[in-house]
Amino acid sequence: MISVDVIVPSFNSGGLLSEALDSIQVQTYPPARVIVVDDGSTDGAVSGAVAGRPNVTVIRQHNGGVSVARNTGVAASRAEALLIVDHDDLLVPNSIASLVHAMESGVGVQMCHGLVQEFVDSRGGLPEGVRVTERTLPARLSGCTLVRRTLWDRVGGCVPGMSQGEWIDWIDRAMTLSPKVVLVNEVILRRRIHANNFTRATAGKVQYLDVARAALARKREGR
Repeated sequence: MISVDVIVPSFNSGGLLSEALDSIQVQTYPPARVIVVDDGSTDGAVSGAVAGRPNVTVIRQHNGGVSVARNTGVAASRAEALLIVDHDDLLVPNSIASLVHAMESGVGVQMCHGLVQEFVDSRGGLPEGVRVTERTLPARLSGCTLVRRTLWDRVGGCVPGMSQGEWIDWIDRAMTLSPKVVLVNEVILRRRIHANNFTRATAGKVQYLDVARAALARKREGR
């Protein structure tokens, strides 16, 4: 069976990290290790969230952004496959089992991803007048994408300095290598919509445009 490390980058997560770790801890297919990367948090939430949890490794670093935190976690992992879950999102109990089953379903599968179920945080905090439609859709967010380490190593890590669109950029670079990819038609990730990530997504539209331009340039160059 494929070994899986789950990497959780975290920065000032408040109580959300504990909920994410709870969802990882109840997996029917337990990960080999859970690696929490504390990216220079100032709220002390990581220490409380990981206390008493078996098989959780914490790496603390100066704040370098989400891309650097993801790369740090991957560098510390040893498993055959990687799953990177944001500190504010949740897995469902069969997430890892379903992804591993898909990865083992054929020869040479290097990446598999599933459905994302979006939900609005019950604590609210969205800007006044904003209405978000909760939906379930196929996606290639990091938290619903299992990646073989061999593919990660070929692609290279996330680009440091990118705080929005860094995973879209990584996926686009991966797809230029024509990996064998399998879609799992099940909910793998519950993506929380809350004030902080809604604001970051709105502010990060310029970076998304930069990612799109870079992808277009790679296609033109045949890479």
